[in-house]
Amino acid sequence: MANYCKKCLRKIPDGHELCFECNDKAKKKQESYDNMVNSVSSKIENIQEKRKLCTRCGQPMSVVHSALVKAKAAKGVCFKCIQKEVEEKERIEKERKQSLVNERIEKMKSGMSFLHITRVGQLANAVSKMKVRFFDVQSNEYVDVVLISGESIEVDVEGDRLYSIMAKITGWKESKQLTIDIAKGETVHIEITSKSAHSALGGVICKLSGAEMVFCKIVKREFIENGKVRTVQAS
Repeated sequence: MANYCKKCLRKIPDGHELCFECNDKAKKKQESYDNMVNSVSSKIENIQEKRKLCTRCGQPMSVVHSALVKAKAAKGVCFKCIQKEVEEKERIEKERKQSLVNERIEKMKSGMSFLHITRVGQLANAVSKMKVRFFDVQSNEYVDVVLISGESIEVDVEGDRLYSIMAKITGWKESKQLTIDIAKGETVHIEITSKSAHSALGGVICKLSGAEMVFCKIVKREFIENGKVRTVQAS
């Protein structure tokens, strides 16, 4: 039985798979492929040699991060170590806040009362400072504090008394007065929000019409009931 080339089906001697011409093409194709692989491997090795080591874990950093470090646009710490640092800071901050909450709850059990005032983080008026005026209605005394967007303050107050809060952002009139009746051993949570005029014309219209731009609202009350904290939230 005759023997044929697998590529072009020409007759070839027994014991061969390809004719001379097809065999030569196959060799050249393999050589070209090998050269390409060697070139890529060489480039990868050069890149690997240029990768810097993380100053914390000692592992090679990514090429991009290494370039940033070389350009002094980043610290000599790899992304994984940076992520671990961020997560650790978040864990510590979470524990710190929980510790403050636990401390406040213990004080509530002894009869102390608190006002927790938060300026809600918003895009509207985000760079404007907000002045919050806190009144003791009985004594007619007040204290002014300034809050930036997303900031909170907590004030311990005497229970079974009336207080009020008004807030103001530069350029807008004060919010309506919010009256707060607070019992002993209670924490009242207040949120302050604002809205934007969206344009210069909108600002003029809001000022002329006296539209409300700053709002104070009680969003949650916490009090001690049978030795435990009970929470009532606004719907």
